Amino acid sequence: MLTIHAPTPDTPAKVRRASEDPGRPANRLRGGWLDDLTSLKKFVSMCPLCVGKFNPQRYGYELWRSIYTIATCDLCKVFDTRCKSYIPQSHHDQIGDARRRGRWASRARL
Repeated sequence: MLTIHAPTPDTPAKVRRASEDPGRPANRLRGGWLDDLTSLKKFVSMCPLCVGKFNPQRYGYELWRSIYTIATCDLCKVFDTRCKSYIPQSHHDQIGDARRRGRWASRARL
């Protein structure tokens, strides 16, 4: 008996899913996972339902941009198109908002 294995081609979606972080383990509490992420100074994204449970000033974080991101929530593991993203304030100079141009150039930083 001869068995032939034909691998399926790697699609961009498969490659993206393989490179994603698996996120919070199932047996881990949300608050403890958030404490671990913030102590390691990681990028944090949250859905609209979980944003109210996070105080960014307490952990030394700030809103990354005033736009929504398409991401998986770090607390409830729900994929949402309206996630808000937070970065540590110490990383603002490296990955903060880009310089404003045009008619928004005179606006103060949010």
